Amino acid sequence: MIVALVTLGSILIAVAIFLPKLSVEKRAGERMRGITAGAAVRNARTAGRNRVEESAKRRKNVQDTLKEIEDKTANKTRRKLTLSARLKQAGLKISKPMYFLLSFFSALIFVFIGFLMEVPPLLLLGFAFVGFFGFPGFMLNYLKNRRINKFTNDLPEAIDIMVRGIKAGLPLMDGMRLVASEAREPLAGEFRGIIDAQQLGVPMSEAVMRIHDNIPIPETNFFATVVAIQQSSGGSLSEALANLGRVLRERKKMRMKVKAISSEAKASAGIIGSLPVFVALAVYFLNPDYISLLFTTSTGHLILGGSLFWMFCGVMIMRKMINFEI
Repeated sequence: MIVALVTLGSILIAVAIFLPKLSVEKRAGERMRGITAGAAVRNARTAGRNRVEESAKRRKNVQDTLKEIEDKTANKTRRKLTLSARLKQAGLKISKPMYFLLSFFSALIFVFIGFLMEVPPLLLLGFAFVGFFGFPGFMLNYLKNRRINKFTNDLPEAIDIMVRGIKAGLPLMDGMRLVASEAREPLAGEFRGIIDAQQLGVPMSEAVMRIHDNIPIPETNFFATVVAIQQSSGGSLSEALANLGRVLRERKKMRMKVKAISSEAKASAGIIGSLPVFVALAVYFLNPDYISLLFTTSTGHLILGGSLFWMFCGVMIMRKMINFEI
């Protein structure tokens, strides 16, 4: 009995001694857990604020870059193209004096054709005007459009080459060098221009925008915008270029579909537009006296001038109707 009482007393004494210590340790542990949880919450809030601020900063950089590109594009669009710019867009490496000399020879050829057709002197002035201004301008537009079509067809493959190079660990400039060495003209020449501009210290965004100056199409504007945004705000360039390549392929498919659908209308417009010319030539060779009144009388001159004017208006209207912008 005495032993049991002694044991019970010892237990009570031990509990009385160690219980306060256990309570203190428990409160300290709870306090530490509270401090740790509060620090974690504060860190999470700080990280969240940092992410929001970084996202807002990046969004602002993107908006500023887009605004700058839009302003530059609008200013260039409002400016009238110089003759040097038109020659560059057509891919012609000739000077302006050489262009005017070729235009002069073109005017002489048209005047000579007018002499062979025995047209009156007043119409010879029109032939000279067409030979000096109209035909060279038409050839510039034709060469420019042909160059743009070649560039547009090869651009998606060039972007794929750059994407594969970037994913393999190559810098963007090395991918562009690969395109400049492997692609066809005019794509290779335009990328060589970017590389040369970079070597002279021109910023990448400005160097890429020069492609849009030489090839003024939406595709080059898209490419310049993607590169400029990546240079200013960062991000995955390979993913952005891959998305751009996908968009360009879809635009190319749509363009081919529109071309196939409108081919019949273009053929009809060509036949309708050329039929009066062929009929006039046939009548001129079969019965020259019948059609000579158009060239020898003042009334015939008026009829011929009015007919040519309305034919020109009709051809332009048909051309506008069958050409679709994608």
